[in-house]
Amino acid sequence: NESRDVDLLRDTVLLKYLQEHPEDKPCIEMQLLEALNELVAQYYLQDLKCKRTNQVHSRRLCNHSTYGGSLVLSKSAEAFGRVLRDFSAVAEYYDMKLMTSQVSWLMSTSS
Repeated sequence: NESRDVDLLRDTVLLKYLQEHPEDKPCIEMQLLEALNELVAQYYLQDLKCKRTNQVHSRRLCNHSTYGGSLVLSKSAEAFGRVLRDFSAVAEYYDMKLMTSQVSWLMSTSS
C-alpha cells in the first residue's frame, strides 16, 4: 500500500474535479468523515502514560502510575485540536455541510 499526505487546501486537481463532478462531493465528504472518525476514536481510546517515565500505564482508575508520576495523555489535546481545525478548514473550503457540522460539534465538546 502506498500512503502520502495531501494538502487538500492547495490541491487544485481536487477542486477542479469537484467543479466538474459535483455529484461525487458527498462520496468524498464521507471518506473524509471516515478518516476523521478514525482519528477521533484513536484520540479517545489512547493510552495514558506516566509523566515521569513515559511508560504506558496499565492499571485502570488510578490517578498516578506505579512509579509515582502523574498520568498524561499519549497524544496531546493541542495536537487533536490542530487536527480538528485542519478538518474544519477543509470542510469550509469545499463547502461540506455535514463535515462542518460534525467538526464544530467535536470542537465544542472537546474544549
